[in-house]
Amino acid sequence: YATLIYCQRCLIFIDIFRSEYDFLRIQIDMKQLLVRLEKLMGDAEIFVAGGPVRDLLLGRDIVDIDLVTSHDPASMSKRFSDEISGTLVALDEQHKIYRVVSTSGYYFDFSAFRHGATSILEDLEKRDFTINAMAMKLEHYLQSDLADILDPLHGKKDMTKKLIRWCSCMSFLDDPLRILRAFRFFLELDFEIEINTRRGLIECQEDPGFKHVAPERIDFELCRILRHPASWKAMGKMAESGTLNAMFPEFQQAQGVDQPGFHHLDVFWHLIETLRQMEYVIQCPERLFGTEGGRAVRSYLENEPRRILALKWAALLHDIGKPRVKGHKGDRVTFYNHDREGTSITKEIAGRLRWPRWREELVAKFVAYHMRPFHLLNDLRSGGPSPRAMRRLLKEMKDDYVGLFILSMADTLAGSGPLKPKELEDEIRKLFHKLHGFMLETLEPVERSKKILTGTDVMDILGIPQGPLVGQALDAIEEAQCEGRITDKAAAKRFLIRWHQGSTP
Repeated sequence: YATLIYCQRCLIFIDIFRSEYDFLRIQIDMKQLLVRLEKLMGDAEIFVAGGPVRDLLLGRDIVDIDLVTSHDPASMSKRFSDEISGTLVALDEQHKIYRVVSTSGYYFDFSAFRHGATSILEDLEKRDFTINAMAMKLEHYLQSDLADILDPLHGKKDMTKKLIRWCSCMSFLDDPLRILRAFRFFLELDFEIEINTRRGLIECQEDPGFKHVAPERIDFELCRILRHPASWKAMGKMAESGTLNAMFPEFQQAQGVDQPGFHHLDVFWHLIETLRQMEYVIQCPERLFGTEGGRAVRSYLENEPRRILALKWAALLHDIGKPRVKGHKGDRVTFYNHDREGTSITKEIAGRLRWPRWREELVAKFVAYHMRPFHLLNDLRSGGPSPRAMRRLLKEMKDDYVGLFILSMADTLAGSGPLKPKELEDEIRKLFHKLHGFMLETLEPVERSKKILTGTDVMDILGIPQGPLVGQALDAIEEAQCEGRITDKAAAKRFLIRWHQGSTP
């Protein structure tokens, strides 16, 4: 036992050493590229500004470098790109912003002084937050000479206080997207938003506010927030400040919409709570799905990490259709077809923010099907669900049945009303195990095995031409196989004839 403990400690030490080595290697590689830039540009005045200086002071990983120069950034970035065999991208030719991506994946953004500034100090004063309004000459940055930081707005002092403070009252008016950046830094740095800055963002997000910001930029910042493992904290702050309402009127409509006794929160705060629980489920799936189920969840997420982002959006939107369909049946509040309405709203939001197709389709699918596991719980309580019901859901969801149950578990955990059954989480877990077991032990073996009857066999036996009916027949045969009603070719032929007679008007 003592030997085992010793080995475990050695492995932990090796992991720590490896991660530290990787960090140092990354920083050394980047520094070597910057040294080449310094030699290439000679006497040209170049400053490292903003995030890289902030992160140097905080000891955080640095993967992109913002470079500001009084010289022509277009020609400078072109020469540097050629020097390191990188890729040159014009981010904003009007404002002279260019990016060089190295073969090792680092970003080097070149820009001139912004908004008419004639010096680096004027440039810094026009930035978003004081913690981002610091700069160093390139040679000082390479030496990590912290005594030579240019800090006209006392960003280092705010870093000591862990405060996010705007550079001026014009910060949010010049670019309302900075409001979202404030919440992102609140989350990523674990800093508080200074009180006057908080008041300013509340005032500036109103008309015209986000209406004049490119939707792709809004989506980019929102997704950066949601990729954080504790994004619910920032979303909660954005809800309290009214920022979510300013961007999404659908969220405003959900506020104050009470729900039946299963829930303890209104629709809007239930969505925020579901996001919180989603992040808990993603981090600790074994606690909720057991060892085997947790392994399946981790495999599902690790095989396609972007599913995590889709699941977080689904947590925020799964009940977004409830306000539009709210009704009453006697004294009871109803939300019939809220999943269908929510799917429609999800697609509207996806269009507004110009989501990529994969995300729109996946989030919409989760929203559309999020009630199905709860409907199957009634079957579970009476010994089901049937192979037919399980196969149907698996065929419709494909691999994403795992994600659907992650959403269902988060949704369940987010409800704590007096009418909620105490065993509900356990029932969701049991239903997932039953469905997952059916997938591995029955459906997958049937799908992988040689077809008992082919499409040609079906056309010959029934005397029908190629068409949709052939596919329907093959689907019916597979379903009968999963139910154990067909085990050989003869039985399949008899089933097919009976099925065709029953399906013919």
